[in-house]
Amino acid sequence: KFEKEAQIHSIDIGNEGSAFIEILVGNSSVVREQDFEVILVTSSFMSPTESRNGTNMNRVRFFGPNLLQKNTAQEKWDRVKIVCTQPYNKNIAYGLAFVKFHSPPDKDDPLPATSPKMTKLGQFRVKDESPSSGPSLQPGSLFFSRESATKSSTS
Repeated sequence: KFEKEAQIHSIDIGNEGSAFIEILVGNSSVVREQDFEVILVTSSFMSPTESRNGTNMNRVRFFGPNLLQKNTAQEKWDRVKIVCTQPYNKNIAYGLAFVKFHSPPDKDDPLPATSPKMTKLGQFRVKDESPSSGPSLQPGSLFFSRESATKSSTS
């Protein structure tokens, strides 16, 4: 149960041995015939082979707004029901390592401070440094400073 009703924008799930995980949401203030609605359809976290062998039990998946049920995700909820299943291996304990629910970003929130300018170099991004960020290295400057230090110490 959440502290207050909130819209769910995205969900992060850390698995702990479950083959499938489904998330349903409900509202404690409304009494309906069906208490919970599906917001995240049953999602696979382990294959049958992984389940039988006990491998890759700690997979983490992120479910953004495009993977949630649109009509359900647009409403506000205060209860969550998580259904974990492991039909392929009856001999292991299973559940969740963690689950995190994200609400939509506020439109009133200021944008994050501008990050340093980045230059793309192939698949790498190189951060441009301002000249005031400290002493700059020039080609040959380390050699020159070392050579001048040895000359002054031998004199």
